[in-house]
Amino acid sequence: MWHQARQQYINQKLCNPFSTTKNYLVAVFAVLVFTAMPVRAATLTSIAVTPANPTITVGQTQQFTAIGTFDNNTNQILRSATSVATGYTHSCALLTNGTVQCWGFGWGSNSFTPLTISGISTATAIAAGSNHYCAVLSSGAMQCWGDNRNGQLGNGTTSGSAFSTPVAVTGISTATTLAAGYGHTCAVLSSGAVQCWGDNRNGQLGNGTTISSPTPITVTGISTATAIAAKANHTCAVLIDGAVQCWGANWQGQLGNGTTISSPTPITVTGI
Repeated sequence: MWHQARQQYINQKLCNPFSTTKNYLVAVFAVLVFTAMPVRAATLTSIAVTPANPTITVGQTQQFTAIGTFDNNTNQILRSATSVATGYTHSCALLTNGTVQCWGFGWGSNSFTPLTISGISTATAIAAGSNHYCAVLSSGAMQCWGDNRNGQLGNGTTSGSAFSTPVAVTGISTATTLAAGYGHTCAVLSSGAVQCWGDNRNGQLGNGTTISSPTPITVTGISTATAIAAKANHTCAVLIDGAVQCWGANWQGQLGNGTTISSPTPITVTGI
């Protein structure tokens, strides 16, 4: 009798759509099913490089493509950015293969997705000004493109460059790093010297004048620079001994020497 009553109770609860026991069992089952299906990221299992065995002569460059195979049976080209630069309304990224891609609204371009800059495949550093862009190449040369109304492309003219057509900076062959301001550009050379070009109305080229230049000119008195930065109307460099020197506009004390007097030549930042 007890067994029959127990079975009848179980059957009644399972058949009753309003049974709290049934709903409880279903709810527990749903939770168990949900937690038993975790989302896992695919794991890279192998990398194939193409071309696999290219014949390369001295002085020739070769671009390789790496394709990764993942454990979810998918293949994907492996490419990654090594640095990024942002301008007024645009951005650029330097990729591991030495190419440069840019996006946003820039001089001659309006793209919501990255566009590859033609002719650049060995870039090691990039910088973006207000509406111009520059890259240091592995050879030490430099190329720039974009707005050139102040001569900030450094090719001896004030004509704008088409977005995808970089021009060579005149006379630069040993650049190691660079910086771009609103309308001027600067490069640190392997010798430690600094050269700048473009807008100089506030002395941001650092040669003791306020005359703009469409070709690189040497910054006065700097021979041991290791890094450089530029903004709208001033420029600063880090020296090998850890000191910092700045030049150009100083309306807000941005040269760091305790005054608001602008300087067309480098002055040492106090206490650094």
